[in-house]
Order: sequence, then C-alpha cells, then structure tokens
Amino acid sequence: GSDASPIEPSSEIPIQNSTGKPSRTARRAGSDRLPEMEAARDSMAALLDAGIFDSAQTLGCFLVSSGGANNEASISMKAESLVLHGDALYGEKEFRRALNAYKQAMQCSKSIPRQATSTARISISTTGRSPSPNSSNVMPFNENEVKSKIAICHSALHEYREALQEMEGIPSKMRNLKMNLMLGKLYRISRNNRAAAICYKECLRQCPYVFEAIAALAEMGLSSKEFSLLFAQVSVHFFCLRSQKEARSL
Repeated sequence: GSDASPIEPSSEIPIQNSTGKPSRTARRAGSDRLPEMEAARDSMAALLDAGIFDSAQTLGCFLVSSGGANNEASISMKAESLVLHGDALYGEKEFRRALNAYKQAMQCSKSIPRQATSTARISISTTGRSPSPNSSNVMPFNENEVKSKIAICHSALHEYREALQEMEGIPSKMRNLKMNLMLGKLYRISRNNRAAAICYKECLRQCPYVFEAIAALAEMGLSSKEFSLLFAQVSVHFFCLRSQKEARSL
C-alpha cells in the first residue's frame, strides 16, 4: 500500500535489457554526448600544445570520468582521453600517474574491435618537448606509440628494466627514430653495447644528423673506418629515397 510512484526511466540512467547489455536508449544517450566529448578532447590537445598542463590535467579528469554508453565509439574516446590525460600528467612530472593512465588506455583499447581501431583517434607525440610524450596529432590508435610513452615514464622513474621490456615489445620494423634512439640509450644503460650500437646505427640510417647517436657510437669505440662505411651506406640510402621521390613526381 505504498504511495510512492514508480521511477520513470530516463536517458541519463543506464538501462539494461535481459542480456545485461545497455539498451538502445542507453547507447543513444551515450552517443549524443560524443560531439561534446570530442570538442573537449580537441581543447585538451590545444592545452597540451601550449604547455598548459595543469588545466589539461583538470580537463583530462573530466574526460576520463565521463562514462558514456558501452559502445565502440565511447570506448575509443575513453582510450584516447586516457592517453591525453597521461600526456598532461607527464607534463606535470607526475610520472607514476601518467604511467597508470597509459596502461589503462592500453587495457581499454583491447576492448575495441579491430575494425573500429581504424576510426579511433589517438594523440601521438610530435612536440619538441624532451623527453615529454605530450601530443596533439590525431591518427588511428597506435599501440606502439603508447608503449613508447609507457617506457618513457618507466625511464623517468629510473625503472630501466621495465622500460626496456616495453620497448622490446615494439617490432623493429615499427620503430621510428625516437624509439630507436630511446632503445639505444636503454641498452647502453643495461650495458648491452652491441644491441645499443645496432639501434644507434639504425637512427643514423633514418636521419644522419642524430648527433646523440654519433657521440654514443664514438664513446663505444666505433672506428673511423666503421663510421665512414656507415655514412656511405646512409648516403646511398638517402640517394635512393630522393630518386624514388623524383620518379613519383614525373
């Protein structure tokens, strides 16, 4: 005989069907928020580019805690928000919290179907801040880039073994210049000079002006003859690349 009226379902309350999954109403409510979340994400990327990490971190807390429907778009957005939040935390030198954010992003990305990752967008580091993994470029979720950010955090915490393990998980063919340079440094710290030399040489093949790699190879005893041979190979490599570009432009 209670006088209490039944609670009317609203779009703000997650509604589940008999399968335990969010209903269409709940999914629609979450998707309606995506434009708002994307706008906030773009603003956060701008803050990171400007080096305003404190404000970016506050906005990141909002993005990460704003749960939407459990669909592909929302999961992708959450993974992206976690990476951006990690970038902001790294900028504030909160390396442990940044590390946790990146790891959560990796875990979250595993819930995204492979076909969805082609449309998921994630920030990738391109800024000149060193060695910050802060980022603003937008491209498909790149697991290897996030792994490198995790490694950078481990390195900042002097957890070199963990950093090396993370970097070794990136296939050699997928490592960019920054990754090879970092891996070379980590191998050198672990006193694996042979592996370090391979990474530094690969850096010079990618760009002959990586003076850190040149100095490291010299300190490790690379002879002038070996340097001459290496730079001869680099010159041939760049000549071939230039020829290919000229051929395409014809």
